[in-house]
Amino acid sequence: MTEPRMIFDSFIDMPLWNRAKWRGVGYLCFNDRPPVFGLYFENASAGEEIFRQWKSRLGNTDEHNQLRISIVEGPILGADPGYNIRIGSNTPSILKLAKEHGLDVRDTGVMYLSRIHRMNPPPGSENLHQFKTQYGQHKSFDLAQVAPTHNGGMTINPESLIRKTEIHLRQIEYILDGDLDRDAIVAPP
Repeated sequence: MTEPRMIFDSFIDMPLWNRAKWRGVGYLCFNDRPPVFGLYFENASAGEEIFRQWKSRLGNTDEHNQLRISIVEGPILGADPGYNIRIGSNTPSILKLAKEHGLDVRDTGVMYLSRIHRMNPPPGSENLHQFKTQYGQHKSFDLAQVAPTHNGGMTINPESLIRKTEIHLRQIEYILDGDLDRDAIVAPP
């Protein structure tokens, strides 16, 4: 019988994220290329450091889908209408990658940190729908740091782009105990 083991894997550097102050996401859609899923941080320099760390680990493409991004839609008791975004490690991919590198992952658990943000778009907003439609057509998206412009738009930090082929589009009623996205079913503090 093997001893249970634990891997700690995190894309979330808590002190850095606390400094960065994640305030939301923005979607930029194009007809001729994959959409952008932009993370907006109040402290832009801390946001840049988050992406530098991710790019150091993943490169320009998250080939093994190690970073898990989930959009969890549905009503949450005590929360205004909207949806939650969850960002953290993708434990099945982490274990698969460890196995491919020759590690024995039987009886191995994964501890990770995640961050969750509640989005409350105005009634009738089509931004999420447009992103999901474009993602469905292109089968990929670019994760990026975004910042507001003086005229109310958004600008992409071109150094931050990470191509992803997987995003988890979930409905609350299908997330059960033990599900990786279970921690995303929370009302904001």
